[in-house]
Amino acid sequence: MEHKQFKGHVILLPYPSQGHINPLLQFAKRLASKGVKSTLATTHYTVNSICAAHIGVEPVSDGFDEGGFSQAGNVDFYLKSFKEEGSRSLSQLIQKFKDSSTLLPVWCMTRFCHGLLMWQSSKGFMELLSLPTLPLCVASFLASIMAGLLCR
Repeated sequence: MEHKQFKGHVILLPYPSQGHINPLLQFAKRLASKGVKSTLATTHYTVNSICAAHIGVEPVSDGFDEGGFSQAGNVDFYLKSFKEEGSRSLSQLIQKFKDSSTLLPVWCMTRFCHGLLMWQSSKGFMELLSLPTLPLCVASFLASIMAGLLCR
């Protein structure tokens, strides 16, 4: 199957709260308008509340798929679970795109600059995926796309 002429495919992973999801969703829309396939990866609990034309929305697990943060009970427990379950399910999502003959493989992952999700940019995790990751610094990210540094 022939893919629409995309300049790349980016997964965007926000911290799962409205103040973090919405800015990345708006950024994903902007990327899509420039020809970059964008997939917002968010928790199972929040995935059904997001609907955006031309943007893929895929679930990842935080370990609390039925109730999200409120199901966890405390921040430390939630973040530990999100690190473990999020790493596993994000890896599976990226592999799904890589293995598919009809889906465009992921070329880059970005995240909103948030210290609570630093696990996703750890050297071991990203080496395992063989995938560059960038904290969301919009100017440098767009410059990298325009310079062809994120396209294969």
